[in-house]
Amino acid sequence: MVVIVNMSLLNLLDTLGSLIFPKRCAYCDEIQSKSVCYKCEKILNRMFRPRIIETNYKDLICFSPINYNGLVKKAILKLKFNGDKSCVPPLSDLIVRTIKVCLFKEKIDFITCVPSYRDAKKDYNQSELIAKSAANKLGLSFKNVLIKIKENDLQHDLNFSDRQINVKGVYEVCSNISGENILICDDVITTGATLNECVCVLSKFSFSVKCVAASYTKLNKNLK
Repeated sequence: MVVIVNMSLLNLLDTLGSLIFPKRCAYCDEIQSKSVCYKCEKILNRMFRPRIIETNYKDLICFSPINYNGLVKKAILKLKFNGDKSCVPPLSDLIVRTIKVCLFKEKIDFITCVPSYRDAKKDYNQSELIAKSAANKLGLSFKNVLIKIKENDLQHDLNFSDRQINVKGVYEVCSNISGENILICDDVITTGATLNECVCVLSKFSFSVKCVAASYTKLNKNLK
């Protein structure tokens, strides 16, 4: 009887919670039962085009499925600046789908992420959350193997050449790795400067390092 009462109470609390804080689509915020509504899912499926992203870095191999605008941009910004972690599962789905299409023949020993900037207002790294979620869905291990050894300027404030300089010597390996096949996950790739620096650092200890970003964008040519 006690168990029945307790379960009934839990069900009631769960129902009340759903009424007060209803589940919303991570992309458009409409109230519905899934993390992504049918309308947004249809739009994303139409936009989903996984590809190798062209950069100026010969050692950087990065795949990404979708342009950083519209629904995806909104979800990443909600996660990054508003702490809306309901955006993690759908964004990691983009990573998982890209891996299954572009890297299905590749051996991946574990997934890691790009270390984040220090932010007193934020106690999480959005790239780490996405990477962990993707690793879990794929049945792979996640390891934090990179740390930032010095703070630098925000990349989105810089032009192409300054971005290269800004990330030089910023990262260091913080875990024992040797001859492993590593996949780095990130939320957005622009010039590839940050991911390339991570690849260069890890490649000294690993057999292969490839990257996947949930979205890609182009650097604003007018950026000074």
